[in-house]
Amino acid sequence: MPSFKQESDMHITKVSAYRLTRYVLSGIPPFFTFWIVFLYMDATGAHYMISSAVAFVCYWIVNFVFIRYVAFRSEGELRKEMLQHVTLHLSNQFLTFAGLHVLIAYYHMNTTFAQAIMNCIYILINVYVSHRIFDEDFMKKIPPS
Repeated sequence: MPSFKQESDMHITKVSAYRLTRYVLSGIPPFFTFWIVFLYMDATGAHYMISSAVAFVCYWIVNFVFIRYVAFRSEGELRKEMLQHVTLHLSNQFLTFAGLHVLIAYYHMNTTFAQAIMNCIYILINVYVSHRIFDEDFMKKIPPS
């Protein structure tokens, strides 16, 4: 028979797995929104920076809705969360612009491949920071190691 601590740890694990699943699934629509817009604009001959910027705006709108209402089901202050979210994503977009410029201008990479590399970096940063924006109690919910 499991002890109280073991039952508590199992509950935290189930809750964490459920929340992680919601978080991952809520990232799928923004991901596809970005890539559909970016690839369409790239195919029509738009400059890669313009394609990335327009795709970013579409992505950000879809991402904010899904992250706030689906992944975290946040009831926090909308204006505050929106400001923090746009700040995070704008800083990531400037990082993406810099990375795209270096990868394309100096390493002569294909624009789509360069954007994919920068998106991987972007996703890692977002996963780390999003919890701190939308879930104030996030750190309290992680069981001690």
